[in-house]
Amino acid sequence: MHSNRDSIKYVVKFGTEDSQDGRLTAPVRGQFSYDQFTDWSFNELYKLQIKPWKETDPNVGPTTRMYK
Repeated sequence: MHSNRDSIKYVVKFGTEDSQDGRLTAPVRGQFSYDQFTDWSFNELYKLQIKPWKETDPNVGPTTRMYK
């Protein structure tokens, strides 16, 4: 049976020992695309994992509407 590479979950576990800057206080797992998993270094995946979520969420930021 042939599976679609995009239907597979590519999960990397980052332990506290991987956090040289002390940002991880508990182990975490991150899910990545096939291309990220195969082409990126572990360090690049780690940097994406610890990136502040507000920078990746398009719904967070200043609003132009005022609510009453």
